Amino acid sequence: MDAKCGCCDARACGLALGRWVIGVVLLFAGIGKLGNLSGFVGYLTSQFEKTWLPKALLVPYAHAVPFVEIILGALLILGIARNAVLFIAGIFFITLTFGQILLSQPQVIFQNMIYTVVTGVILFAGDYDRCVLPIGNRRSATAPVLQP
Repeated sequence: MDAKCGCCDARACGLALGRWVIGVVLLFAGIGKLGNLSGFVGYLTSQFEKTWLPKALLVPYAHAVPFVEIILGALLILGIARNAVLFIAGIFFITLTFGQILLSQPQVIFQNMIYTVVTGVILFAGDYDRCVLPIGNRRSATAPVLQP
């Protein structure tokens, strides 16, 4: 709390907003894909037929994407196991970016890079994020303490 105005610390609020927006994007992207999973799998495999990626890897990946998005999104919104989930989300964004590089989709590559960078920044500044559930979250001994 800021003693001057009685509101939350701007760093904590900013990090929470960033984490929540990444979580909402992932959650609803996954829900949208899960609504038509077979259509999504078919679309993804047809897109990557032009690349060297084997269909034997694409089909399981395509089936997993909506579930990974939903789980990561929900965990980010709730702040459960925040650092681990942010790191996994960053790796997930890198896999999505890699696929778009193979498809030569510069706009999507850039968008995924932004998600990855934002995720990394939120992870980096995580000691200031106070809007998390205590499940799986440990404060480091050197974490800055926000003073009123």
